[in-house]
Amino acid sequence: SVEVKEPMIALLVNGEPAQTRFDDETYFLRQALDVPVTDARQIAFETREAKELGKLDDVTVVALCNVPSLRPAEIARLRSFVQRGGGLVVFLGDTVEPDDYDNLIRAQLVPGTFTRGRVAVPRRIMTWDAEHPAMELFSKREAGDLSRIVFRDVFDVKPDSKAVVLARLDNNRPAFVSSTLGRGNVLLVTNPCDREWSDWPAER
Repeated sequence: SVEVKEPMIALLVNGEPAQTRFDDETYFLRQALDVPVTDARQIAFETREAKELGKLDDVTVVALCNVPSLRPAEIARLRSFVQRGGGLVVFLGDTVEPDDYDNLIRAQLVPGTFTRGRVAVPRRIMTWDAEHPAMELFSKREAGDLSRIVFRDVFDVKPDSKAVVLARLDNNRPAFVSSTLGRGNVLLVTNPCDREWSDWPAER
């Protein structure tokens, strides 16, 4: 007999669709999640893409990719989804205005406040918590060296008291911040998942 694992459903909410695939907000994230599983320890994902938050009945994780804002009803639905055990990843970007995320912050769907703050010079990730489940893949740098990633721009994030900073840039600014809500997890990434602010998507 062979054990068969159903893929996890990842809903990618595209906040800035583009006419060309390499400029699209979710292209590289979708390619990364669609890689075939070759190891029993890996998790298979099925990606779905939308311009707004749809039904979350069979969804495992939601990624907000440079999404300008959410309506109050969507925020309430997303909060309930996370509390029940869902995962949420928030990628910030150039369409995001901090004031428009106040309701998401109050709903504990963003683990801290943030402001726009360009980096003075390109920065690299210098430290990360290799023991955290979200980062342990990079503990020996076999799956990719995070210190190779160059950030040309980031948001300046002030994590809340319950948040955990998983990675910092070499100027000590948070790069990834996590928190829990009910049975679910939230991860905030201070830059988008396209190539506009960093070369991360082009790295293995």
